Amino acid sequence: MSQSEQLPEGTDRVLDPTFEPAAPSGQVLDPTVEPVAPNAAEIDVDPQPTGARARLQSVASALDEKTAGLRSQAADKARAFATDGKDRAVSGLGSIQKLIDDAAATIDDKVGPQYGDYARKASETVSGLASTLQGKEIDDLIEDAREAVRKSPALAIGAAAALGFIFARLVKAGTAATGESDAGSTNGTAA
Repeated sequence: MSQSEQLPEGTDRVLDPTFEPAAPSGQVLDPTVEPVAPNAAEIDVDPQPTGARARLQSVASALDEKTAGLRSQAADKARAFATDGKDRAVSGLGSIQKLIDDAAATIDDKVGPQYGDYARKASETVSGLASTLQGKEIDDLIEDAREAVRKSPALAIGAAAALGFIFARLVKAGTAATGESDAGSTNGTAA
């Protein structure tokens, strides 16, 4: 280096402009790309959420609270409907028991006392079921149903299928009866 060449301030030598650093395993280095920080710990991250992140967290928290409230309301409504359904079932079973008891006397007269006894036993079974339902809370009934399904899933599936079939038949009969009464009233007014 000659005395006539002056180096910029803070430098002690001139670098070779033709020098290129070696790239690992045949890759070409791009001089326009900034190097990535070698350690993530060197990145300065603010531990306190700010701006959009804080708003997002507050919205998520509010949404969680609303969801919990709605879930609680739905559970309360379902419990109220289930309790109402239980009370109606107990009332219906009481009516069925009374019907069977009334029919037992008629069966005694027409068919014989042996068959009347069968009707009375059926009445006692219905009465026992009604008193069992009356004496249990909804949570206890749900747990009993779960236990019955665990013990005998095939029976539970069969009972569900039978109830579904009966329900479908009742709905079909109800819509057919409604359709006939509507058709009858339409034909009666047109005549």
